Amino acid sequence: MKIPDRRHYSQEDQYSWLSILLDSYAICDEGIEQEIAREEEERGAKVACAKGCFACCLHYDVPVSAPEFMGLAWYASEMLEPDVRERLRQRFANQALTIGCPFLLDGACSVYPLRPLACREFVIYKTPCLEDEDPYFTRPEDMHPANPGRKLRTALRFLDSPVYGLATEENKLAAIKNGVMHKNIPGMHEIEWGLIIENMSSVLA
Repeated sequence: MKIPDRRHYSQEDQYSWLSILLDSYAICDEGIEQEIAREEEERGAKVACAKGCFACCLHYDVPVSAPEFMGLAWYASEMLEPDVRERLRQRFANQALTIGCPFLLDGACSVYPLRPLACREFVIYKTPCLEDEDPYFTRPEDMHPANPGRKLRTALRFLDSPVYGLATEENKLAAIKNGVMHKNIPGMHEIEWGLIIENMSSVLA
């Protein structure tokens, strides 16, 4: 499988799972970018998502799989500036009282390069979401449609992650059919990020 060009990090030499995760994100991003170009032409409407729009970040139920969890923990602990990490620690300490994504700071994603697949695939056309709107119910016709081919390509690389223990493409296809990527996955807000960040050595091993 050809992997799209993407940014590389020196830590990929240390963490074998990180390259797999970043490859998966690159496959997803390239596919969605191509799909958006076609959708905008067919719909005669542009993507409404833009910098400063964070209504989708206020939902509690963004799923985070094990590889994504590790990627977020790595990025938050090793790639963010100290002042941003400190602000996140304060936010994590009050996580139970916080509305929306724990990594949302000043209306922006502090871990944008490592945001989960669910965030990458959430695209709205025509007009931005209202703060309390769930477009799955209010206007599903304006949501970017799922693309089975792109999702399969992404999943086949994603499932190379050692956390799944799948050795062959046949194993991965069977796992996809059984919904392994969507079973027993917590929401972003359910994870105790403050505790995780304080114990990074055991998380990233």
